[in-house]
Formats: sequence, C-alpha cells, structure tokens
Amino acid sequence: MGNGFLRVFAAVALVAGTPAVAADGIKVGVVVAESGYLAVVDQGGRDGFKLAVDQVNATGGVGGKMLELAVADGKAEPQETVNAYRKVIDSGALFMLNGSSSAGNAGGGPVAARAKVPVLMFGNLPNDPKSLPWMFTTLPPQKFDADQRLRAVRDVARVSEIGILTDPSPYAKQMDDLLQKNAANFGIKVVAHETYRPTDADFSVPVAKMQSQGAKAILKVGVGPSTLSTAKALKQLGSSIPLIANETDWVVARAVADLLGSNFIMVVFPASIYRELPQAHPFRKNASEFMKLWVGKYGDRDPTWGMLGWDAVSVAVAALKKAGTGDGQKLRDAIESLQNFQGITTTYTFSKENHFGPSKNPYLVVQILDGKMKFLD
Repeated sequence: MGNGFLRVFAAVALVAGTPAVAADGIKVGVVVAESGYLAVVDQGGRDGFKLAVDQVNATGGVGGKMLELAVADGKAEPQETVNAYRKVIDSGALFMLNGSSSAGNAGGGPVAARAKVPVLMFGNLPNDPKSLPWMFTTLPPQKFDADQRLRAVRDVARVSEIGILTDPSPYAKQMDDLLQKNAANFGIKVVAHETYRPTDADFSVPVAKMQSQGAKAILKVGVGPSTLSTAKALKQLGSSIPLIANETDWVVARAVADLLGSNFIMVVFPASIYRELPQAHPFRKNASEFMKLWVGKYGDRDPTWGMLGWDAVSVAVAALKKAGTGDGQKLRDAIESLQNFQGITTTYTFSKENHFGPSKNPYLVVQILDGKMKFLD
C-alpha cells in the first residue's frame, strides 16, 4: 500500500467489528507449490504471505484476532492441489491464499467454490465459470503481458514473422491463444509454433524447426531454466534471431543475456527488476517499506512473487475489515467492492465482473547490455 501500507495494517487492528471466527484467531489457508517445478516461484509468494501476516499480527491483527496460516503443498499438480484445498478448508480456513500454478488453481477452484471460501492468488484465474466467482488474483491480466510481448516484437526486434514456443500449462495455453489472436493487430504473423515440456533439456529441435518455417524471432512463454535452454539452442545453432521472453528469475535472465546480448528482449514485471529501477520510478516508492522488511528477513532473494503475495494478504485483510464477518459470501462481496486499492505492485480495482485486480499495465520492455539494464519502454 505504497508508503502507507504499515499504517493501513495498523488501522485494521483497531477495527471494532471483528469477523465471526474462532476465539483463538482467523485461520487462513495457504496452498502453494512447496515442491515441484514451480517451487521457486511459489516459495517466494508464500514468504510474501508470511511477511504480510507477521506485520498484520504485529500491529494487533484484525479486530484483535491474529491471522493463523495453515500451509499445504499443492506441488503444482491438480490432484495434489485438490487434496491440499480440502485439508486447509477442513481445518477451518475462512479464505485461501494460493500460488502461481494455473493447473493447480484450476483443480482446486471447485473445492473452494463448493465450500464458499474466497481465494486470493498470485497466479492466473481459471476459466471454470463455477470456480471463477470465488477466485481473485493480484497477477495482471494476461492481455497486459501479451500486448507488451507483441509490442517488443514490433518495436524492438522489428520483425513481423514469429515462432511461439510454449510449455503445456493452462497459463501458457491461454497466453498462446491471446498472442495468436492479437498478433495481426500489431502487424505480426505467427509462422511457427512448438510446445516443450518443463523437464526438457535440449531445445535445439524445436528452435531449428521454427527457424526453418520462417520465424524471424522466437516469442517464448514460460519461465525458469527453459529460457536458458532456448538461448543455448540458439547459440549452438549459430542463430541471430531475437528471443523475447518474460523472465522472473534474475539469475536466469543474466545468463541468457550473457549468451544472446541484444538478441534477448525481456518483458518484465517491475518487481523483478526493483533494484535496477531509477530512484524516481513510482514503483520504488510504493515498494520501499516492503523491501526493508523483505531484505531484513530474506536478504537478496528475488522479491517479485513475495510482493504479489503481500498484496494478496493486503486485499484479504481489507475485505475482512470491510465485511466485519467471516462469512464467505460477504467476504467475496467485500473483495468485489474494493476500488483503487493501493498495493505494492499496483492499484487494484475489483468488481463482480472483474476478478483481475490490477487496472493498469505494469509490464516493462528491457534488455541487459554489458551487465546494465536498458529500458526500452
């Protein structure tokens, strides 16, 4: 909540109307991938949840009640997530905090909907019409991300024929659909398409195939080691076509930049490059107090998902304050009524029709040249 987020938490502690909860506190369910291929991402978000909850409790809790986290490992797998949802909801959770796994969130959504427990996550919303009314996210809409990737192709790479390389996750599938649907609006034609598995180590075959089909740039959907594997394949093939990706792992991003130089173009969330942003950038101002707490506890760890996790807790606390009750329907309605709510990463506006909170496109187009960040937006 910008520079005032500590004051917001302190104000919540003074609310007279206390949610109808157990005498010993307010149970909050947390389902993230503590293991599995998304563990690095989800562990960051989980620690953002914990940091925010610690701060809420340090300032008096919600109406004098302490928040208590019940954490379960969804392993980024649908059935494991279903089991984890049931476990934490059965333990008495009034609302849920979830991670980034699209497949996991889609699997667990029906469980939360049947129990009428609102879910706040930092992942993509599922398409299931029965689950969606109960699920909210601090992640920007995929269209924001897709549009910036296509702008990067048009305005930075300056090509009009691309290949799209995706993993098989629901998030990637939705992003793929958006990219193919909107490419023509940017004067771009998709001439090749390949899918990889997160466990693949050698990307030379799909990369070579896209080049042979006329791709003048590769637009990759998916994060982590797969981005580096794609860069290695381009290098091994002696290719000079640009790679455009949204990379959240800063270690991976630097390694890819070392291999490809100016042929690596990133579309990034500002939190991913917090330390590289100019001092005057508004994001630095909003995140400054959070970063003091984060660095104090976690050192130089990437704060990206931690910020989104913190914002999810902030929204939940604001809804508890507004609803004055632990009733799931009223908590859901309270989230939907939040307007222009200032978080760390952006301003959030929800409604009955819109459960993506961010109202402005925050993504930046950047390159790493000679070890330094170059902003292209």
